[in-house]
Amino acid sequence: MSIKRFSKKIVTSLKNQDASFIEVLVVAGGGGGASDRGGGGGAGGLVYSNTGFIFGNKYIVSVGAGGGGGPGSSTGAWRGTRGGDSQAGFFVAIGGGYGGPGSGEGGSSGGSGGGGPGPGVSGGVSLLSQGNSGGNGAGGGSVAPGGGGGAGGVGGTGSGSTSGSGGVGSSVYSDWGAATSSGQNVGGTYYFAGGGGGGARNDGGAGTAGTGGSGGGGGGGYTTSLDTINGNGGLGGGGAGGRNGAGVSATPNSGGGGGGSGTGSSVAGGTGGS
Repeated sequence: MSIKRFSKKIVTSLKNQDASFIEVLVVAGGGGGASDRGGGGGAGGLVYSNTGFIFGNKYIVSVGAGGGGGPGSSTGAWRGTRGGDSQAGFFVAIGGGYGGPGSGEGGSSGGSGGGGPGPGVSGGVSLLSQGNSGGNGAGGGSVAPGGGGGAGGVGGTGSGSTSGSGGVGSSVYSDWGAATSSGQNVGGTYYFAGGGGGGARNDGGAGTAGTGGSGGGGGGGYTTSLDTINGNGGLGGGGAGGRNGAGVSATPNSGGGGGGSGTGSSVAGGTGGS
């Protein structure tokens, strides 16, 4: 039996001839990044097991959708949404937390927590130790947000005008990624579940967006007087928060959260990959 990705819930049955040893690596949907100096979305939770399956039994297998990015400020709600849970038999990976918006709400908890906005608002925590916490927003009056947590590291804390980077994904299962062509290949090492970078605000001064963590986390969105760039979601990674313009959607069937949309716009944020 070989299971890699599914866009909906299914029921599968193990037969004796399928294999003598079953391994599962379950990655949930990443959280959506927030808008308006928004924190990066947290990576979807990551769970591995090589026990708990009995031949002849039927098991539910489902992959949670990535969270949507935060809508524009004219809608009155700037946060993203939490990623969906994924399941393989008895094993459930928890969806990534959404990034906290510039309105001051903290990043939410999840498989990995979403990043918090500035000034000094906390990121979300990891549930059931399936990832890591999101980074806090910068203190001292700065509006730089934190990055979302990843399976291999906490999200970066905002500092001054530089937003926090997404937490690195896990490389523990690099051999699995190479064998199944899944995860994110970084120089021959495969990562899963990277966090999204925090979005940056540039209102006449320099603002630097956070980068996404290896494992598919989206880089932070930022704006200049000439153009606007929003972060992408990735494999199990949270989407990044943006400032102006529509958020960027994650790659389908990636588990990545969508990027947040910008302030002053009614355009919705990007949707997450399943």
